[in-house]
Amino acid sequence: MRASQLTDPTAGLERVDLGVSVSTFTPHRSPLGLVFTAKGFGANAKKGALHAVMLSWGASIGDLPDQGQHLQALAFFKQGKSYRVTTQRLAKGFKNPIGEVVIGRHVYVLEYGKGGAIWELTFS
Repeated sequence: MRASQLTDPTAGLERVDLGVSVSTFTPHRSPLGLVFTAKGFGANAKKGALHAVMLSWGASIGDLPDQGQHLQALAFFKQGKSYRVTTQRLAKGFKNPIGEVVIGRHVYVLEYGKGGAIWELTFS
């Protein structure tokens, strides 16, 4: 996700071009869901964070270094009036993922298409 025009709450302007960009993920990535969790997963299981998992589907064309179609753990940390996010890839290699759900320490991922599947990932 990339933004070069941001909201400035102080000035009350909806679009402010600061001449810099803010980015987290590779271009052409489509987040397919953001599921907030009670506890984190992987290296992002840190205290004091707001935790989530996100399934994404990236572009299947070109030579992007990261084509997406994987599950990521996110941890949001309060930093002043905004948040900082750290991410970690939990699983990759899905074929046309379309949704995820978290139940306890399990994440279920649904794949679409011929021979679709439901994957169960368990984290200790």
